[in-house]
Amino acid sequence: GKSNLEYNLEEIDIELTKAQKKHVLGRIIELGDKKETITVGDLPYIISDVLETPQEKTFKLELCNIVTSMELKPIAVVKLLYKDKRKDKEIRICNQLTRHLTN
Repeated sequence: GKSNLEYNLEEIDIELTKAQKKHVLGRIIELGDKKETITVGDLPYIISDVLETPQEKTFKLELCNIVTSMELKPIAVVKLLYKDKRKDKEIRICNQLTRHLTN
């Protein structure tokens, strides 16, 4: 309810006006009526959706192809936009993904 929303907004350090809280609470109730599970982590996305203020997206996944085999090393081909710049990489070890994207 309203007090739960207030508490969670305080926990994630987001301040909204009374009108904004009313809109967000309405959306939460709407999702709850559809039996959707809502977590504190969902709150920024619900706020963004309701208030039409999209969050900055650092990464956008354009393609992901993963190939595995019993005899070969797994390979992942990933196409991402990183801060609006395309990064096409063939990654043989998934832990190297971050290093490849930030170079």
